[in-house]
Amino acid sequence: MGTAYKIAENGADYRKAHALLKAEGIEKEFQLSFPTILAVEEDEVVGVLGTNIEQDYILAGPLVLKKDKKRSFTILRLVELYDFTMREAGIRSYLFSTALENEKWLEYVERLGGLKPYSYKNGQAWFIRNLKG
Repeated sequence: MGTAYKIAENGADYRKAHALLKAEGIEKEFQLSFPTILAVEEDEVVGVLGTNIEQDYILAGPLVLKKDKKRSFTILRLVELYDFTMREAGIRSYLFSTALENEKWLEYVERLGGLKPYSYKNGQAWFIRNLKG
């Protein structure tokens, strides 16, 4: 069976999302908010794209994938559902960042998303994702 994508709906979903973050070595504790998008294979969460609200800003992330195989398609689907959900909620834009040392991600964001950083701070490249209606 393939990968299913869903919005986290309850405590069990959020616990599974946090379990993946921990399993993949994410040490920072995130307060995941709506929407948090899950990629699920055979009842196991293999991808998470969460939302954090900080200082009245909507921050997309973390984006975490199980590292058992290449998951480029999973990234695209997580972002696609995230964007759709944000548009449906009336959100016009959100922020996200990636580490400056992660040249692969920076190239990926520019090549596939057509985005360039608007700011560099604390070792992060910051982006604004504008959503079209």
